[in-house]
Amino acid sequence: MRIAVSFPGEHLTGASRYAAAIVGELASRGHLVLAAVHGDGPAKALSGGAAPRADVRRLDTPNLARGPLAVTRHAVGIVRGSRALEHLLGEFQPDVVLSHCVFNVWAALAAKRTGVPLVALLHELPAQFPRPFFGGWAKFLGSRAHSVVVSSEEMLRAVRGLVPRSLVVPPGVDPREFHPGVDGSAVRTELLPQGGGPLVVCVSHIMEAKGQLDLVEAIPRMAERVPGIRIVFVGSTLGRPGTERFL
Repeated sequence: MRIAVSFPGEHLTGASRYAAAIVGELASRGHLVLAAVHGDGPAKALSGGAAPRADVRRLDTPNLARGPLAVTRHAVGIVRGSRALEHLLGEFQPDVVLSHCVFNVWAALAAKRTGVPLVALLHELPAQFPRPFFGGWAKFLGSRAHSVVVSSEEMLRAVRGLVPRSLVVPPGVDPREFHPGVDGSAVRTELLPQGGGPLVVCVSHIMEAKGQLDLVEAIPRMAERVPGIRIVFVGSTLGRPGTERFL
């Protein structure tokens, strides 16, 4: 099967890593895979084992940003990005397009114009975006996708009224990397050089909708009640000034 995968945004996020894992798995099973990426983040996610087995192409698709001017630029960029992807799909002739993230409407436009079935994978909850944007994007994808895949029952409830053809596929893990035999003692020694106290780890990009800022606000009270506690964030703010100022 010939499969085109449209990546979200420019940053190396969990969604990008997830999409890269799908590309690698599909390619390892003998499928011909075209990975359409934007920015260094997704390209980095594909720089491992997936890259030699997939055709990786960079597109001039829009960054997602906030503010009236940024939203206008994003809208203009969607048209440009959809045309570039449409050209790629015309060359590659895929059997199906997999798009990632609710704002990846350029993939929906390109798939519709080329007549290729679209499967949209959504990774976000409505709280991560202004409600009109999330609702508009979800309805747009839902009206053009053959099916929409979400990763949890919570997400299914959030999009059920917006996207009729939706189903849940729970996220999995790579048992070669994540298993009970993994020895985390070296990491604990590095993060807790004095030994002792509990270690709280949050592995995720830091943004308001994910609730890490509530954890930051609770740190002084946690330190009072649990001496020696240490909180470690593994992720970035994706350059959001408001979040960086808060931290």
